[in-house]
Amino acid sequence: MREYEIFLKNDKVKFYTRFGWFITVINLAAILYVTYHLNKFEEMKLSFIILGVLVSGIFIFKRRLKKVFFGDSEYLPAFIFILPVWMLLGFPWFAALNAFLVFFGVFAGRIPVVYLNQTAIYYPAFPKKSIQWSELANIILKDGYLTIDFKNNKLIQQLVDESNTTIDEKEFNEFCKQQMNK
Repeated sequence: MREYEIFLKNDKVKFYTRFGWFITVINLAAILYVTYHLNKFEEMKLSFIILGVLVSGIFIFKRRLKKVFFGDSEYLPAFIFILPVWMLLGFPWFAALNAFLVFFGVFAGRIPVVYLNQTAIYYPAFPKKSIQWSELANIILKDGYLTIDFKNNKLIQQLVDESNTTIDEKEFNEFCKQQMNK
């Protein structure tokens, strides 16, 4: 069974990373501000020590943890520190908001991959979209662009990350024609 895997470019990763670091710095400043104004330094001392040990462990095992839990994100490991601190300070809504941001940060920073096989095309939307060959008018890979043309006049065109994708365009396009003609 023939299968293809096409990596698409995600040009917004740099923006998402900068925004993630911005949110991280705001969170840390807000935690210090709230801790100082609520006079909770004495209560929080043990919690900060425990969380400091956790953060140190995260940085020591950073590579392994990043690949397993966070993909290529640089700022998300900091949220292992931020989320419990908001809970310990008694602000569960801030923790929930940050968890929401982490959830979308993971999806925004991932590398989108299109999987094609003889039964369907799996497009990296949110949630992952399964496209049947019968829904398509055409699909073509040419000059670094993947173009998916639907019968209902919807068109998807994405730039391919050629550093990760090594596919013979002619062979790929022939495979797609065969699947659409079945």
